[in-house]
Amino acid sequence: MSSQSNRIPTVFVSHGLVGYTLSPNSTVYKSMQAFSQNNNIQKRVKTVIIVSAHWEEQSLTINFNPKPKIEHDHPSKWLYKYNFNMDTNIELAKKIYQSMIQNKIPTKMTDQGNIDHGAWGALYTLYSLDEQQKAFNSNSKYAPQIVQVSLHSGMDSSLHFQIGKILEQYRDEETMIVCSGSTTHSFTYMSHPNYPSWSREWEQILLNVLTNKDEKKRVEDLLKLKQLKIYNYVQSSDDHFIPILVAAGTSPYPAQYINLEKNFESMCSCYSFQ
Repeated sequence: MSSQSNRIPTVFVSHGLVGYTLSPNSTVYKSMQAFSQNNNIQKRVKTVIIVSAHWEEQSLTINFNPKPKIEHDHPSKWLYKYNFNMDTNIELAKKIYQSMIQNKIPTKMTDQGNIDHGAWGALYTLYSLDEQQKAFNSNSKYAPQIVQVSLHSGMDSSLHFQIGKILEQYRDEETMIVCSGSTTHSFTYMSHPNYPSWSREWEQILLNVLTNKDEKKRVEDLLKLKQLKIYNYVQSSDDHFIPILVAAGTSPYPAQYINLEKNFESMCSCYSFQ
């Protein structure tokens, strides 16, 4: 494993409505692009391990499709002009699969999966869709290879934190982990007059937990977040929250705050994990 100072940070991206998230004028896009530049992501990274809220399976699953294509499973029509495939790092996918099995996590393979908007939407906050499309059209390389790892549909907090801990060993100077979801994501209460205040309260709780320098306390509190009453008001299901547990599991250090903005009457934040 690389030293803590050399390895590339893990990021958790609240991908929101992907058409807004990837808009050059959005705060989240500007913040993530600045993070990418400050960490020299585009030059350093050769492979990105991606965990998306929009891919869950009854058993943890690794995508072995060598040329997955991006899916337009979203309503943002201005993005429909982008159509390309990406390259899977098959050798790394094999290593991750074996690591999960060795750690007694039942894991499957698939060669049929493509790339949902949560996965590529988060990734391209760090890169350029235009440059990727140009490279694809000219049969040249731009973006890194990827390995996609699903969520487990049981949405157990401890299990996904453990998955993150297993993935940590693959972080180095050329491989990073991108987890995509949303810190606040509730269609149930989105129109409720108290939703904005609930969101702000929740985001402060989450910030306090993730940045706590006491590792034992941080992990204990993180694994209990789903038990809080307010959680039910800001997350209509677990799928968009669970990726942040994977991200936190990839590092023994407190998170660093990248971005917080008001989006659809909720707060959606992004974090990095050294």
